[in-house]
Amino acid sequence: MDNPISVLKDITHSLHELMLSEDSVEVFLQELAYLAARAFSATVRVECGITYQPAHGGVLTVASSSAAVVLMDEAQYATDDGPCLHALRTGESTDVQDVTTDLRWPVFFGAVQHVGFRSVLGTRLWVGELGAAALNLYANGPGFFDQPMQDAVNDFAQQAGSTLQVMLRGQGAKQHALNLQAAMASRTIIDLAVGIIMGQNRCSQVAAFGILKDASNHRNLKLRVVAEQLIGTVTDEPASTHFTDGAGPTASSSRPGT
Repeated sequence: MDNPISVLKDITHSLHELMLSEDSVEVFLQELAYLAARAFSATVRVECGITYQPAHGGVLTVASSSAAVVLMDEAQYATDDGPCLHALRTGESTDVQDVTTDLRWPVFFGAVQHVGFRSVLGTRLWVGELGAAALNLYANGPGFFDQPMQDAVNDFAQQAGSTLQVMLRGQGAKQHALNLQAAMASRTIIDLAVGIIMGQNRCSQVAAFGILKDASNHRNLKLRVVAEQLIGTVTDEPASTHFTDGAGPTASSSRPGT
C-alpha cells in the first residue's frame, strides 16, 4: 500500500476538484464512493458504500462503487446491526480485521465472506439535524485496515463530510432534505441504468456511470431522468430520447436493445 499520507494528499486534491465540478448531491455522493474505492485500492480490492440515515426513518445505501457493496450493506440493514451502522450511530470508527475470526456480527460476516471480503471499516461521514451518513469500506484481504490506514480513511471521511456540508450550506434545510431524499430515491434507478450501459459497452461500472453523467450534462437533464429514459427504451416503455449523442465514445453506437 502507498504511504497513507501521500494517498490522503491526492484525495484532498480530488475532493476539491469534485466539489467544484459537481452541483448535484446524488452525483457527488456517487463520485465520492468511486473516489474512495480507487484511492484505497492499491494492494487489495477495496469497495465503498455510503449509507444515509434520515433523522426520522430507516437506512439506505445512497451510493456504491459496486453492486457487491449494496448486498453487503443490505446484510447489515436486515439485522439492523454491523460495523458500518455502529459507526453511523455512535460516531466511532469501527474496524473488522478479519470477518472469519471476529465474533461481533456473525450474520453479517457470513454474508460478507460469501461475497469475498475479509476486512471492513465504517466511519461517520456527516451528521446534521436532518440525519447522518457513513462511509463503508470493504477490502478483500484480512488486516487491511491497520491503524495508519484507519487514520487515513478517517481523515478522508472528515474532509469529504466537510466538502458535502459546503455544498449544502447555502441551500437551506428544506432543499437539503430534498437533495438527500432525491439521492435515496435515485440510487436503484441509476444502478439499473449503469448496469444496462455496462452490458451494452462491456465497460466498468465507473466508466458506465461516466457515460450516464455525460449524457445528463449534454442534455441538461437530471441524472435520474436520463436513467429512467434509458431503462424505458430497454423495457419498450415510451421514451422521448435515446442514449446516443454526447454520452461518451462508446455509447453513440450502443442504442439499448441493439
